[in-house]
Amino acid sequence: MAWDVTFENNDPQTTAEGEDTVFFYENLTIPVLRGASAVSATSSSGQPLAVSLGEPGRSATVSAHVSFDRAVFYGESYSFSLSYELAEVRAPSLLVTPSYVYLPVIAGGDESTVTVSSPASNGWNVTLEASQCAQNGTTFTCSGADAAFLAAVLEVSKPDATASLAFDVPVGPKNISVTMSYFQGESGVAEHMKSRPGRAAGRPRI
Repeated sequence: MAWDVTFENNDPQTTAEGEDTVFFYENLTIPVLRGASAVSATSSSGQPLAVSLGEPGRSATVSAHVSFDRAVFYGESYSFSLSYELAEVRAPSLLVTPSYVYLPVIAGGDESTVTVSSPASNGWNVTLEASQCAQNGTTFTCSGADAAFLAAVLEVSKPDATASLAFDVPVGPKNISVTMSYFQGESGVAEHMKSRPGRAAGRPRI
């Protein structure tokens, strides 16, 4: 994931001149998806910037707090880039595995343009559905003061993304045949669910 951000200071209370207390902006908070790793930010001049992540809540995003390397006064702008990775993430409204991805595409700021790059259609099934932003192909544009947007929802899967496991569950004097579907690479989880103690008590969890 990559963000290219330009912050424009239109707040007249942060004018650099004057004898009174001087106010300015020195950081910005933007939303990143839960489970983000290898988070880094760099100013337009190539200076590494400090980034800290907020505590996750119930949403699919957390706050990334980016500290600038200089003060930004009224009428000035500041540009930086931020990048991060998502690998093996399982969270509300967000799933990333080697064979399947369900991803909310997030935009933020007064004006945002989001471009989605996904694998070529051969060998993968790709679905990209617009939500709160205008769509032009794989590009989405959004606008609104101090807002965050769900620009789109991206779903990417291999044709053989899922496998199945068949087994019997004892319920009283009878057995019930169950077929469990799971994502490739998660056979260990499927086997664990199959062997849950609750099954022996006649309370299958499917």
